[in-house]
Amino acid sequence: MGILPIVPLIVCALLLFAPSVSDAELYKWVDEDNVLHVVDSLHKIPEKYRDSPSTDTPPARLERPETPGKRVSPPRTTYRSEPTSTKGEDIFGGKPIAWWKEAFKSKRDKITELKETISDKKNFISIFERGRRLGQIYDQTDISSYDKYKSEIPKDEKEMASLEKELKALTRKARSAGVPKSVRRN
Repeated sequence: MGILPIVPLIVCALLLFAPSVSDAELYKWVDEDNVLHVVDSLHKIPEKYRDSPSTDTPPARLERPETPGKRVSPPRTTYRSEPTSTKGEDIFGGKPIAWWKEAFKSKRDKITELKETISDKKNFISIFERGRRLGQIYDQTDISSYDKYKSEIPKDEKEMASLEKELKALTRKARSAGVPKSVRRN
């Protein structure tokens, strides 16, 4: 029982005097897609970008606030590629704003169209199955449409998931390139 109260004190002392990651240097570099990368080791930068990294030391560790209960948070650093203008048109991540607008519109239009198609197919299947239960007799074209839609829906739903994943990836890429929210959300 004599050692048990000492263990938490030893752990606290070790944590207090342990070296901190925040004392390390950070290296930032931009790839060919104009995406900013921040790493903690020069060896994590690909060979072709090693000649252009810049170092960035993190902000100094903040001391405890004088008043108890008051939290002090470090200043937030955001890295964004600033838009540049070419003939009056803003460039984000190496692409003009019109490209971003069209990319988002195209993805969203495909998703909307596919959702409507899936909904129509499911509605047809539901009506067909309800009719069968009530004794409705269908001709061969309705039966083949039913079979076709039943087999297509899983493929369509898989394609829908893929399109939504691509839209999320495009949104992340646009956010990191500094594309305005109005473009990303419309």
